[in-house]
Amino acid sequence: MSILIVLVFSISTLVLSKYLFKKWFNHLLIYTLAWTVFLVLYELKFIRYIEISNEAFYIFFITQVGMISGALTVYFARNVFKENKTDMNGLRMHSVLFNDDFIILKAVIVFTSLVGFFSAYQTWTLLLEKFGNITTIILRANLIYRMRVAGELELGIPYISILPYAGVVFSGIYTAAKNKITFYTFLPITAIIIKDSATAGRGGVFVAMVMLGTSFFLFRHAVSKNPIAEVVSSTKKLVLGSVMLITIVVTCLVLVLEFRGRYEAFKGKTNVFNQVEGIPLMNASMYFYFSSNMGVFSKYYELQDENTMIGENTFLPFYNLIAKFDIVKKPNYYPKGYNIPSWSNAATYLKEIHADFGDVGLFLIPYLMSLLSAFYWYRFYEKGDMISFTCLVYLFTMNAFAVFDMLTRTAFFMMSFLFILLLIPVTEKYWNRSKQNSHQNHFLASEEI
Repeated sequence: MSILIVLVFSISTLVLSKYLFKKWFNHLLIYTLAWTVFLVLYELKFIRYIEISNEAFYIFFITQVGMISGALTVYFARNVFKENKTDMNGLRMHSVLFNDDFIILKAVIVFTSLVGFFSAYQTWTLLLEKFGNITTIILRANLIYRMRVAGELELGIPYISILPYAGVVFSGIYTAAKNKITFYTFLPITAIIIKDSATAGRGGVFVAMVMLGTSFFLFRHAVSKNPIAEVVSSTKKLVLGSVMLITIVVTCLVLVLEFRGRYEAFKGKTNVFNQVEGIPLMNASMYFYFSSNMGVFSKYYELQDENTMIGENTFLPFYNLIAKFDIVKKPNYYPKGYNIPSWSNAATYLKEIHADFGDVGLFLIPYLMSLLSAFYWYRFYEKGDMISFTCLVYLFTMNAFAVFDMLTRTAFFMMSFLFILLLIPVTEKYWNRSKQNSHQNHFLASEEI
């Protein structure tokens, strides 16, 4: 019965989202699909999970109502203030990133990727110094992962590894504008894969892939009817290139999981996994990864045994910063786990916002996330400015990962966002000033003649 209710509610939300945004690819769809898949998988009980409490189910519906209310607020506000309907046929993209065959855009992608490769080189070099050779690093992937979790690894210059995440957003723009997978599509995400594979990480690669896809689809909506460059459309090449990219990323994620040591001895595991044994990705650990989260939140909400400062989880990078000056106690990066019956600490973003803001946050935060997503959706597709596009990409990614975690608690996500917000106006100002000086010099030269 619970699956049926979730499916009916979710399908209704998907239809509403298409009506509100005129496109299937929107934040309500992404958010709702992710939660629906996780909840349905959980209720299939291929692992005998604990029952999700009635309170946790109510909270799921409350947050869904919050998301819908945020989108409707913007929709009706536009009608009240008689805003023009969004018309992509009239959209004009205006950014120096697109001048001279995307020369600045390509330069930014290359720069952020090179910094990422340098960060990956540092990480691998330090690991080789510590463990001797690549074979040992691979064999001890689980130990390296645990050392990273415990903060016992020195990985070189801090924070420079955030730049390729910004590069991923720009590579999505370039791919959409050219309508094909190119060398620039692969550069930033390859740097991230090499860096994260060294420490047996997969979360960063997963986030980067979603950011790339989100950037591509959002920008493709904008340029499909308003091309900003003469390109030869080739859907076949685009699809083949996308399949190749996804295959590479998934293969890397699976290899990292294998080297790290895949745990399969889950309590309550049913015999269904014996029937699919040997099929890639069809195993108990993958099922657990993509289904257990709501059960963990339910257990947390039942116990409510965590004490945090206001906003500590949501704004974790800020708290880590002020903790360096002994203003607050340094927070734990990795959250507390719960048994459902197997242990997990992935409890969706609901755990973070409830621990930070109480019951009111369970409606307010989804409402604000949806309101901002809808606001920047209309703003970008009406104005075409890149600041709105950047906010939209990061908000969409947050919506996609809400069923896992609150992404604002990760430094690479927030710092790459701030980097782009700084880079775009600085680049535009510098380019316009250089153009103005060039025109002035040309004018003076003409007068002398």
